[in-house]
Amino acid sequence: MENRSDFEPRLPLYFVALIPQGEVKVQINHVKHQTGGRFGCRQALKSPPHITIIPPFRLQPERVEEMLEAVRGNFEAPVNLSVSFNGLGAFENRTIYLDIVADSGINSYDLVAKNLVASKPDLFPNVRFHDTFHPHITLANRDIPPGDFLEMMDYLKKKTLPESCNELSLEILHLDRGKWMIL
Repeated sequence: MENRSDFEPRLPLYFVALIPQGEVKVQINHVKHQTGGRFGCRQALKSPPHITIIPPFRLQPERVEEMLEAVRGNFEAPVNLSVSFNGLGAFENRTIYLDIVADSGINSYDLVAKNLVASKPDLFPNVRFHDTFHPHITLANRDIPPGDFLEMMDYLKKKTLPESCNELSLEILHLDRGKWMIL
């Protein structure tokens, strides 16, 4: 006998992030597009440059407004937040990112996120935080061609990357037809 859940549609996917604004956003997007064109990496282009604060979770559409209110009511607007970039980093040979210095300002967003998710697990079901908060902005993710990783790292090291960003917005993103869109 088939399981009834096999026929139920998957719930929409969301996550919460800090998104650089202005010239920094333009600069990072430009680098992502150049890398995508040269190496065929397109996965990172499906979302705006961002620092994940609450990892992806699925939620019933009728609960989205309640979740938005919880996020807006628990996080301060990042008006005085500034992040410093610390060059390139990588997770294995699958992801290349722009590293962010984990200071008290950015770490406070991680702490608020973990407390919010713990206090409202019904609004943030199955959120899985990493053991250690490692703020970063992904430049290439999961689709780096085999054998191109070192060449891509060298290519990106020659690019002009931002040193800091003092204009960020806190946003909730929703996966819509394979692309992450700001709500």
